[in-house]
Amino acid sequence: MASYAQLAYERVEAIRRLQQMIDDQSAESVLQNVIAEAPWLIEPTWTPITVNQGLKLFLQRFEKYYQDRSGEDVTLAIRHVNKRPDFTLIHMGRKLHIVELKAVGHLFGNEDWDRLHNYLEAFSEFFGNNKHLAGEFQDGWIVDLVCDKVHITERNMKLAYQYWRDQEGRIERISWDDFLARAVKANEEFLNAHDQVRDQAAQLSTERTEQ
Repeated sequence: MASYAQLAYERVEAIRRLQQMIDDQSAESVLQNVIAEAPWLIEPTWTPITVNQGLKLFLQRFEKYYQDRSGEDVTLAIRHVNKRPDFTLIHMGRKLHIVELKAVGHLFGNEDWDRLHNYLEAFSEFFGNNKHLAGEFQDGWIVDLVCDKVHITERNMKLAYQYWRDQEGRIERISWDDFLARAVKANEEFLNAHDQVRDQAAQLSTERTEQ
């Protein structure tokens, strides 16, 4: 019961923090850290697998692969980090979730897509070239794109985005309000219990004051 109560408390607090940060339109780095600390927010009905050696090795090898491939650094995170990561990696079920966050209200445009497209190609190549390493994630990988609106204006870029999203199935986009709603729905029991305890405490306080 104590463990269940602690789980309920942590989930309620994470959802409350997320809602406040969405309302405050917090920076991407702050939102990334919320997800890193509460990765179940990405897929609320599942439990993330504890960070293991396979996930750590994937992170290390992909960062080196991308640097060799493009000459640029990429920072991946599997837990809270002090600097802003490019992506947060979460191992859910048998799938690798690669989380890309944009600030609340941000329009995901041509420049954003150009950057993400490079990473999609790199992830695809890396998985294709490293079957054993990728075998840790038997259901493959997907990019969870959390942003309020996609506004890609260049025709070929728009077609490429649609291809990776619809045909390849490598992108799942969700708005911040829907992201929050999904977490609230999946944890409704915890939130209702929390509200009930709060209301009972308020009523008790009122009764004592009246006495």
